[in-house]
Amino acid sequence: MKKIKANYFIIPLITIFVAFFGNYFTGQSVGGWYQQLIRPEWTPSGGFIGGMWTFLYILVTAVVLIFWNKFKKVNNFKFIVGLFGV
Repeated sequence: MKKIKANYFIIPLITIFVAFFGNYFTGQSVGGWYQQLIRPEWTPSGGFIGGMWTFLYILVTAVVLIFWNKFKKVNNFKFIVGLFGV
């Protein structure tokens, strides 16, 4: 049986951590001012925007997992991981 790598748990947990704190700080700062803006009729609903952010976080997590597991021998690996972290 193949051993499951720890990064399959750690990388998604980091993504969840970032999403949680991003939502926490954004939710506090947006408050009521966004609702008072005059927006076009075609502005997507909050549920749609939330779904798109969820989809983007899933894609980013998948890309990081693929990169982390396949390209560790690339010369610029640490630079690329650091750039992604920033």
